Amino acid sequence: MRIVSPPERLTPYFLTQEFTATDTGLDNSIPDLETWCSIRALCSAILVPWRERVGSLHVSSGYRSDPVNRAIRGSSTSDHLVGRAADIIPIRARALVWPVLVDMVHAGLPVDQAIVYLDGRPHMHVSHRQGSLNRRQVLAFDGARYVGWQSRMGA
Repeated sequence: MRIVSPPERLTPYFLTQEFTATDTGLDNSIPDLETWCSIRALCSAILVPWRERVGSLHVSSGYRSDPVNRAIRGSSTSDHLVGRAADIIPIRARALVWPVLVDMVHAGLPVDQAIVYLDGRPHMHVSHRQGSLNRRQVLAFDGARYVGWQSRMGA
């Protein structure tokens, strides 16, 4: 089942267009109801509470169709492919926003993975699995490997 015209606004803070925008020129429309529900769950469970604590968040990459994911060399098992992940660039300094997310995860925010990139990338990755056990992993990527986040690491 294909959603032809999803609502413009996902939540009071996030628009559908933010989750489907791509610079590749390829079709990146949301393919089905299950993916749409996953995007809404990610927004409601993770992004809205985080945004309410830290202010505006920019979605640099949300849902990715398979052709878009291949074009940007994304993982073939990426949660972006099914609407369960977003890459976020905070409007405020990352050093202020990331610790708030870490504290929220430790307090029970149902994040599957939260990843901060220490290799110069400006975004942070968050994912949520609706109806599944979320692992609540908080990781850092140093350019070569993923490691468990330690609060003494710099963001």
